[in-house]
Amino acid sequence: MTNSQQAVYDARTLGRGKMLTLGLQHMFAMFGATVLVPVITGLSMSATLLFAGLGTLIFHLCTKMRVPAFLGSSFAFLGGYAAVVSMGASQGLSTVESLPYACIGVFCAGIFYFVLAGLFAAFVGIFLNAVLPGKDYEFGTNQQGDTSVDFEVNRVQKH
Repeated sequence: MTNSQQAVYDARTLGRGKMLTLGLQHMFAMFGATVLVPVITGLSMSATLLFAGLGTLIFHLCTKMRVPAFLGSSFAFLGGYAAVVSMGASQGLSTVESLPYACIGVFCAGIFYFVLAGLFAAFVGIFLNAVLPGKDYEFGTNQQGDTSVDFEVNRVQKH
């Protein structure tokens, strides 16, 4: 594998120019969704931009500024949103009156994803031990000692 084909684990190694270019490209790609989702759903544009910015800042803190990314809105919940709005319309609610119910659904889905991620992380070690019998494994850190990015599986040394 040549040097240009290797994975980039720390965007700062690319230099400021490439890192800025990748960050801007990602921002423009995500910004379209961040603006279009509120237009489609009737959500507040300013609230969407605020929480996209806050989510991006939290993401940068968690990744220790190693990934140039902008986190925007997702189209994943538009189908569920449309279903909630049509159910609300059958009960005599307007689109705006149905919006809180759709937001509750999105919040519950977020909690479900969070719990599912925790369960997945808890049982991966059990799965590895079942698939690879006779070997004990644990999650370790990458070469930089960072546990939040690029998990590796290290063999446990038995004493």
